[in-house]
Amino acid sequence: MKHLLQILFWIGMQASVYSQIQIFDFPQNLHFYVREHNEPTFPVPIKIVSNDSLLLSITCASAGGQIINRDTLYSKSNGLDTVFALKADTVLYHFTLYNRNNTNIILAKADSVVCGDVLLANGQSNMLAETFPMGSMNGIKSTWIRSFGNATFHSNYIYDTSFYVAQSNTIHDKGSVGCLMYYLAEELVRSEGIPIMVLNGAEGGTRISQHQKSSSIYQRLLYRATKSGVKNRIKAIIWYQGENDVDSGHVDYNKHFESLFYDWQDDYGHTPIFIVQIRHGCLGTQPFVYHRYLRSIQNDLSTILPDTYTLPSLGYYDYDGCHFYNSGYQQLAVTLHKTIHPVLYGEKLASILPPVVKKMELVAPYTITLEFTTPLMLKDTLLANGQTIYAKDVFFGDSDFSTPIVDSYHIDNQYLTLRFKDYIGIPDTLWYTPERSYHSDHNSIFEGPYLYSTTGIPANSFCLNLKKEIIQIQPSITKLSQNDTSCTIISNSNGKLMYNTGKVIEQLTIFENTPKMVLFRPTSEIHSFYMFNYIGKKSNVIYILTPVLMDDTENKTYREILRDKRIYDINGNRVHERDDVPHGLYFRFNKQAIVK
Repeated sequence: MKHLLQILFWIGMQASVYSQIQIFDFPQNLHFYVREHNEPTFPVPIKIVSNDSLLLSITCASAGGQIINRDTLYSKSNGLDTVFALKADTVLYHFTLYNRNNTNIILAKADSVVCGDVLLANGQSNMLAETFPMGSMNGIKSTWIRSFGNATFHSNYIYDTSFYVAQSNTIHDKGSVGCLMYYLAEELVRSEGIPIMVLNGAEGGTRISQHQKSSSIYQRLLYRATKSGVKNRIKAIIWYQGENDVDSGHVDYNKHFESLFYDWQDDYGHTPIFIVQIRHGCLGTQPFVYHRYLRSIQNDLSTILPDTYTLPSLGYYDYDGCHFYNSGYQQLAVTLHKTIHPVLYGEKLASILPPVVKKMELVAPYTITLEFTTPLMLKDTLLANGQTIYAKDVFFGDSDFSTPIVDSYHIDNQYLTLRFKDYIGIPDTLWYTPERSYHSDHNSIFEGPYLYSTTGIPANSFCLNLKKEIIQIQPSITKLSQNDTSCTIISNSNGKLMYNTGKVIEQLTIFENTPKMVLFRPTSEIHSFYMFNYIGKKSNVIYILTPVLMDDTENKTYREILRDKRIYDINGNRVHERDDVPHGLYFRFNKQAIVK
């Protein structure tokens, strides 16, 4: 960081003259330099103007003080103007500037200088938390975790431009970073072997609208990033906020976050952004009753905005219903590290990101299969406040969170199959996890069972629009009557078209290869004729064919042709004999559309 210091040193005890120096570039105590693009070193500029010759000693040491290396730089008369390569490693650099003619005089000094990566953090109380809600980290400090300035707006500290060893058990203090970010930085120091600096600008009890670029919260963090010299080299931004937006204001959350996203890009450059999805709990009474919608919005943000990842806060049990205990923040940090580290440092992502639904399919009456991005596991039962909670009861339909809708489930690798209860059928909307509490105990905050990847990463809470993704591609039936009313088929399974009550309304004879005609035989319960669409799959292409009812003459002609053709009955048996040709009404198919 460039700065200009006019320093007058009197050397009257040693000589009867004084030296005047101007320091343009020189480290501070605890200075944190940020490397670029995972480079192993960072060029630290040293620029000093002096009317005397200078000596600069740079010592590289371990945290315990063991000398690793020592460099000495000299100047003849006009000062120093050079660059020193600072290594990104868990080592401490000590800079000491002397008058070369009298090394007893120290002109400037900077101890414990390091180089590494920097994270920005923002949000509300769960990002800010130190000893909240109970317990303490007992002032744990690591010299490899740093911060800069102060997040408070108190006039005594607002212009603080010093570097600090980070601390986790205070808020709005020198070097405060909060429990969660301290533990995350600790994990990154351990895995990467480099120092980490955290600038945390979170404020408890705030809405997302209070974090916009015009706000003092935004500007304070930007000021700290600018003054510390790291603004253009931010490694990642971690965002954990939303508990105060679960009222009717949730409808604007997407808009506010997109505005933040583009402002961050303008001010900090293109850097990965990690959104921690809010958990169940916090402000559960009117008007704060839209937790599920806010979680769904946060989950979808990663599909809308580039280099944005939504990460779960579910699946950790040291939690009081709104905030974590210290051990809970530590568990959360360990999982966040599993997902953040590969994104930042170039590892494969498939096995470490949260499981996400990438495809859904209707496979049988009232039954759907969800294909996830990773293999899954789900504990069958969980004991909560003396009650046994079953895994199948963590799925809900539409907006009714008092009635679980799944009769049974099955997991096979990355496939989750859900069989809905007959009397409910397939809902328009499927929610994974309830609004806030258990369906059977509204006083207990929901804490599982949870879906996990087989690598231990919890799935985010999600919402699926089954009506849009599944129901619209189903076959449809139209009753041929004066009223011309319509109804929907749930499945075409084993040659039977199922109505949404589960009742077989007709049986089909499906012909070999792509069907060109089908035999229609109404059951005894159905006395009206129906027109229907048949959906057949071939090479991942869905063929939608529209039947045309043939007149009596045409029907007889087809029956004559069929006597010598290969056809199949409802059980899949081939029919060859003349007398075995099925009797009934035949439909001729015309291809209507091909949907990939």
